[in-house]
Amino acid sequence: MIRVVHFTTVHNAMDHRIFRKECRSLARAGYDVTVIGPHSADARQESVEIRAIAKPASRIARMTQTAWRVYKTALQEDADVYHFHDPELIPIALLLRARGKKVIYDVHEDYPKDIHYKSYLPRAVRHAISFLANMIETAAARRFSAIVAVTPAIAGRFAAANSKTVMVRNFPYGEELVDRSPEPWISRLHAAAYVGTISPQRGISEIIAAIGMLPDSLGATLEIAGDAVPEQAKLHSGWARVHHHGILDQRSTYELLRNVRVGLSCQHPIPTLSIPYP
Repeated sequence: MIRVVHFTTVHNAMDHRIFRKECRSLARAGYDVTVIGPHSADARQESVEIRAIAKPASRIARMTQTAWRVYKTALQEDADVYHFHDPELIPIALLLRARGKKVIYDVHEDYPKDIHYKSYLPRAVRHAISFLANMIETAAARRFSAIVAVTPAIAGRFAAANSKTVMVRNFPYGEELVDRSPEPWISRLHAAAYVGTISPQRGISEIIAAIGMLPDSLGATLEIAGDAVPEQAKLHSGWARVHHHGILDQRSTYELLRNVRVGLSCQHPIPTLSIPYP
């Protein structure tokens, strides 16, 4: 049986793309699958082994101590194929490649473009860091056994560097939508919902401000599912009407969406968010 190890430091071990779409699919196809990533404890779920690592306290700790811990854990697994999900793990992925292992890079975002909008980086250095990140990713891609991209645009960027570039999109499986028809309109909550990454670039401030403009008599709420809400966004008056559910699993996400009346997507017109899906 071929042994496959997925590893991540940025995402949770139960991340939908990593665990459900990829690890679970591999296990169903007969592979021996382990995922190494932030989780509460070691476990086994849907025939996938979970090797838990503690969530790091800071970005620097994640990129150094946690990354090294993941590398050592990955070596212990002695897998045939390693599949990683974060650009900051490229150095340890190259170490695994140097040991003769097959290594696959799963590219979730166009990271060089994203750098231009990272608020924690000074504006003066973002262009240079983006240029450097693109060079590193492209050079490393030539060394990896294959590239898995999430969109056609990202796949196109890597195809020239590595001919073994394929796409695995984040669309749900049809089977996952069975028996999840929406509630009748009249019985749904007077609510709008936003589900996904929470950031200024994805319009979180505009969404919260908008819910605050509705009349009190409507009793409307804004249901948000995702990671932490920026403190600046909470200053809007609409924050009093927000229910922040945190990060939800797929089943809970569907239950939320089928019970609200409006879905919101207010992304800013920046390059990484304005490329359409064909």
